[in-house]
Amino acid sequence: MPTSRHLPLLASLFLIVSCSHRDFDPLAEQAKLLRRDADWADLASAGKDVEKIVSYWSDDAVLIFPGQPVLEGKAAIRAYVSASLNTSGFKIHWVSEKPVFSRDGKLAYMRGTDDLTVPGPNLHADQRNIDLAY
Repeated sequence: MPTSRHLPLLASLFLIVSCSHRDFDPLAEQAKLLRRDADWADLASAGKDVEKIVSYWSDDAVLIFPGQPVLEGKAAIRAYVSASLNTSGFKIHWVSEKPVFSRDGKLAYMRGTDDLTVPGPNLHADQRNIDLAY
């Protein structure tokens, strides 16, 4: 039977193809990352669901802001986000751009600009550049 002779060859080919490394498509991943980041920025801007906003951080995330205490872990980040959203006049939105990926696609870096309204004697908008690593 010719089919039975080819069966081991087909099985071997299937194993090689299914176990092979998938090529990383930076353009597709760039679009996905920018869309996910834009969704996150929209959630933060709406300021309605702390848990959804915080879900974008990993359990071991660390936030470092100049002149502020380091925030380590989701509990600290959740408290920070909640306090920010409960501050009268607080608003935030950001736009990220040009992700750069590691060769294997497991790490990305991108820059962005955020618009932040912070409370003070005269509420004001503060625009600044931000650096993000994923």
